[in-house]
Amino acid sequence: MKRVLAIFPAGADDDRATRGLVGAACRLAQSLGGSFEALSLGSPTPGLMALLGPLADSLLTVELPEVGHDQPERTLTALTAVARSRQPAAILLGNETASQEMAPRLAHRLGGSAVGDAISLEVVDQQIRAQRSVYGGKAVATIGLRRLPAVVWLRARAFAPAD
Repeated sequence: MKRVLAIFPAGADDDRATRGLVGAACRLAQSLGGSFEALSLGSPTPGLMALLGPLADSLLTVELPEVGHDQPERTLTALTAVARSRQPAAILLGNETASQEMAPRLAHRLGGSAVGDAISLEVVDQQIRAQRSVYGGKAVATIGLRRLPAVVWLRARAFAPAD
């Protein structure tokens, strides 16, 4: 089964950007015929729990005192271990600075491919494709992510919430 793993930073709550990340993960998992798994870095907030409860197939939590924005290498090591054990087809991250920094490094460690600032995701012939703005927003590039896992950080508020 193909999994989509969405990673939520410590303190993530039920806001528009988080709802968009959840919506993108749900739709991508459905397109792949797989499951949506959420990973919270630190204890999930009540708002995040309420949002994910009816939508995520499972919720994982990484509870390490070293995990956080001030320790990116340790956070990355923990994410790599979780991703290797779960074997996701795609890993989705939000638009915060730590996610932007970790996405390409995580993809490299897992032997996957990465793209940043995605404004849409689709599955064509079982290949994940991401679109992002280029040339200052005057054009859109479509990027096929051939090596899995596809590690993508999403533009904030570019994705609709889950139905």
